[in-house]
Amino acid sequence: MTITMHIQTVDQAKAIKTIKGKVSDIDKMKVEEQKKAVRSGYDMDILFLTMRVSVF
Repeated sequence: MTITMHIQTVDQAKAIKTIKGKVSDIDKMKVEEQKKAVRSGYDMDILFLTMRVSVF
């Protein structure tokens, strides 16, 4: 088995900007899913508890 890795350095400021953008995208998706769940009749208290447990 052969594994090849291509590693490229990235400027720290650019990397931080990229990560912040990705975190923002994930937060946006989370809010959209929460809205869908509420529209489907799920209880918000249960949703937040479930998400908090699944993150840790």
